[in-house]
Amino acid sequence: MVGHVGLIHRWATALLAADPPTFISPSEVERPPRDASVFRWYREGVGPLLAELGRVDLGMPAHTWAGERDRRWWLRRLAHETGIHRFDVQNALSAPDPIAASAAADGIDELFEVFVPTNFDAAGFASAGHLGRTMHLHCSDIEGEWLVAFEASRLSVEHRHAKGDVAVNGRASDLFLTLWNREDSTTCRVFGDPKVLDAFLEASAF
Repeated sequence: MVGHVGLIHRWATALLAADPPTFISPSEVERPPRDASVFRWYREGVGPLLAELGRVDLGMPAHTWAGERDRRWWLRRLAHETGIHRFDVQNALSAPDPIAASAAADGIDELFEVFVPTNFDAAGFASAGHLGRTMHLHCSDIEGEWLVAFEASRLSVEHRHAKGDVAVNGRASDLFLTLWNREDSTTCRVFGDPKVLDAFLEASAF
């Protein structure tokens, strides 16, 4: 896990440093060591990444695996990548700390904006018979609501309060971790048809 996150950090650093913006394959980035020196290797990569993020305006362009975006895209992606894997490591060893509420709510937005459009298994979800149904997500500890409509040609997401075929209410951290298949949905309160949520989680597993 430490090697994986460190590799992502180094890859992002290379993409952010590229001038003009150029796509660099992760295979071109230094691979992590396979022994205990990986911890030192990880720490050595953090400083250059932070320096690169602060080097120029975050609105400047940079390449990502999702095409050309701005540098702010990477700041957001790395915050969530590092945070969720921090949870993974803690969860493997002891009781994990939750994700900060504001970060978790933004992570839910990022999930729907970045990952779901390209990775959602629409065919698998449709075969489960849930097209035309809706899912409402509601944070209990911070402002944040999402209405997800599963339509034939696309999945639409709106920030608004509405009744869904399934409603999921919980702390932002628990909603975020449930949507990323890190926590069981029992950490939240689920109303309505839980099969809609289950089908979404299966179709959006990354």
